Amino acid sequence: MIKSFVSSILIKNNIPIIKEKEFYILYTAAFGSGYSFENFQKIKFKYKIFIFTDQKQFLKLNNKKFHVYLINSTLQKSLLNRIFKFLPHKIFPNVKNTTYFDAKKFPNKNINFQEKIFNLNADILISKFNLSYDCMYTHYEDLIKKKIINKNIIFENLMKHYKKVNFPKNFGMVDTCIIFRKKNNNINFMFEKILYFIIKLNVHRDQLLFMYFLWRAKKKFDFKSFNFNDDFDISKNSRVKMVLFKKLYHIDRESIAFKIVNKLSFRLLDKLIV
Repeated sequence: MIKSFVSSILIKNNIPIIKEKEFYILYTAAFGSGYSFENFQKIKFKYKIFIFTDQKQFLKLNNKKFHVYLINSTLQKSLLNRIFKFLPHKIFPNVKNTTYFDAKKFPNKNINFQEKIFNLNADILISKFNLSYDCMYTHYEDLIKKKIINKNIIFENLMKHYKKVNFPKNFGMVDTCIIFRKKNNNINFMFEKILYFIIKLNVHRDQLLFMYFLWRAKKKFDFKSFNFNDDFDISKNSRVKMVLFKKLYHIDRESIAFKIVNKLSFRLLDKLIV
C-alpha cells in the first residue's frame, strides 16, 4: 500500500528521477517565495548541490555545482518540500550518500563530510534540536503552549498511541532540517512510511512522527544526531509577504520600508495586548 502510494505521489507531481552516480550529493527543496541563495554562488563546493523549486529566478544561479530543477505541481508547497526531504532514494536511485538541507540553511565553504560525517559510522545522521528537553511528549506540550500548533484530535490520538505502545519518554529529539543518510533499504522504507502518515494524517510537524519511527526501527540501522552548526550557514528569507491596504507586497527584510512597518506593527500589537 505504502509503495504504491509513493509511486503515485511521484508520478502525479512530476517528480524527476535523476540518474546521477555520484558517491555523495547535497540537495534542498525551495518551494514558495522568500528563499535566497545568491550569497552562496561564489563558494567552491566539493559536491554537487541540487535545488528543487518552483521559483524561476533560481535558474539564473551561476555556481557550476548548482543543479536547479523547476518542478511543476499543484500540490501544497509544504508537502512538496517533504516529498523531496523524505524520498531521495527515489529521486537519486544511484547515489550512495545524500544530505538534505532545509532551504533556510546552506552548506558553507568549510564543510567536509569525508572527515566529519563519514567517520561517525552511522547510517543516518539528523541535526540536533537545541531544546532544554529531549522528549517527544514534552516537545508536543511545548508546541501547544507556544501556539505553534493547535491541539486537535489527530495529535491527541497520536500521543495516546505512543503511550499505549510504550514509546519512552526522553528517547531524544531531532530537528529534520538537515538529514545525512547512506543508501539503506530499511531507512528508505521508514521514510516512505513517515511521508505516508504526514499526508494521510495531515501532520505538518514531521518531528512528531520522526522520533517514533526511529524508535520502531532502531535495531535496523545505526542512527545518531549531530550538531551541524559548523557546516551550515543560515540562509535567511530575503523577502516577506505583507498585506497593506488589502494588497499583497513582497518586501526585502533589509529595506527601510520593512523595518518601519515592522516596528509600527509591533507597537500596535503591544497596545492591543495591554
